[in-house]
Amino acid sequence: MANQIKNNILLIDIGNSSFKWCIADSNGLSAMSQQLYPKDIIADFFINTWRNLEKPNDIVVSCVAQDIVWQALEKACFKLWNIKVQTTWVN
Repeated sequence: MANQIKNNILLIDIGNSSFKWCIADSNGLSAMSQQLYPKDIIADFFINTWRNLEKPNDIVVSCVAQDIVWQALEKACFKLWNIKVQTTWVN
């Protein structure tokens, strides 16, 4: 029997004061989690949130928050999983 590669995607929706996230994998979507984030957010906030999360194969983010939140997310993903979150702008 061939080993199956687990494919999981971390889906993140960041608003102006809170964010939601879930995991998409071959079983579908996990339960959605929602949290408020602090005004003075730093990477440790996301690191503490996802400390026990298995490394995702990919990360998809929708973000309308200020740059400081995006920067905290980028730092956390790199520290946790050595993943550089890519930015794509849609007009």
